[in-house]
Amino acid sequence: MSNLINGTSYQGEFCFPYSWLIDFFGEPNGESDGYKTDVEWWFECNGIVATIYNWKDGPNYTGSGRIEDLTEWHIGGHDKRAIELIRALMKGEHDYNGSDDWGYDTPEPDVVYWRSADLSE
Repeated sequence: MSNLINGTSYQGEFCFPYSWLIDFFGEPNGESDGYKTDVEWWFECNGIVATIYNWKDGPNYTGSGRIEDLTEWHIGGHDKRAIELIRALMKGEHDYNGSDDWGYDTPEPDVVYWRSADLSE
């Protein structure tokens, strides 16, 4: 696993209740760094690697709160296709083909927001 996610970096973020992520993906399968992150999931599909993790807002970093109350999530990957992979997995498109189509609706559009990192700045 660690070899796949080596070199990944922030690609974007979204807002989603922790309990819903558990419903979608099960228990986190990644490792916390014990400091800036508390939980992490990682995925690989058709050569695209993506991670979901909290960043500097959980009990490890702040010293208070509960992981179950987290709602802000970062997406890591080698490129922007990581965002599309996460969106596709959340829509149940397990045969994701790596397209850059942003044309479909996300789950619960009134609750979820998606933000892509502008890495050109």
